[in-house]
Amino acid sequence: MVNYKILGPGIQPASLTPVQTELRIQGSDEVLVVPVITSTKVLEIKELLAYKLGIETDGIKIVTKMGCSFRTQADHEEVRRKVTVQGIK
Repeated sequence: MVNYKILGPGIQPASLTPVQTELRIQGSDEVLVVPVITSTKVLEIKELLAYKLGIETDGIKIVTKMGCSFRTQADHEEVRRKVTVQGIK
């Protein structure tokens, strides 16, 4: 059980709720389901993939569908639940 201190507005602790993120590899039917927490950043997912695949994080892009178009997520954003990974094969 996690005990939180009561903080002022705008400085709440990051959520530690466990969720799953679905990583789809662009150009293939492969899907990787990664257990993460709600506040996991895109950079953390990029570093995980780069470490496991032995490549640089600069070549990896995390893309998500927003409405009728696609958007590349920035490193500082929280990773969405269903994303496409570009730059790996």
